Amino acid sequence: MKRVTGFARRLAVPTLSVITAFIVGAIVIVLTDFDAYSKLGTDPVGAIGGAIGGVGKAYGSMLAGAFGDPGRVLNALQTGNPKDVATAIRPITEVACITAKTSPATLSDRPSTTTR
Repeated sequence: MKRVTGFARRLAVPTLSVITAFIVGAIVIVLTDFDAYSKLGTDPVGAIGGAIGGVGKAYGSMLAGAFGDPGRVLNALQTGNPKDVATAIRPITEVACITAKTSPATLSDRPSTTTR
């Protein structure tokens, strides 16, 4: 039981950090949505709904850019065409390559570039 509690405590700070970043990002997106501001005087409910929709669209685009469009990946897998599959999963492979290049283990294996 102590292992589970210790693991949960170590996982809590990064998880809360990511959640906080998403919330702060959503606030910034809402505050910079000038279309919502223009509708605020005439249709406040529509303006708030549009601003929240803008947040969802922004985060959806961010995740699709990072991990690929799930619909496109599914269609590519269904067709079985290797070129379509490679194109559909390209964002995932790019993220994996960048992560591998910048991971602490990889960085510590590189020779130092500083001169003495």
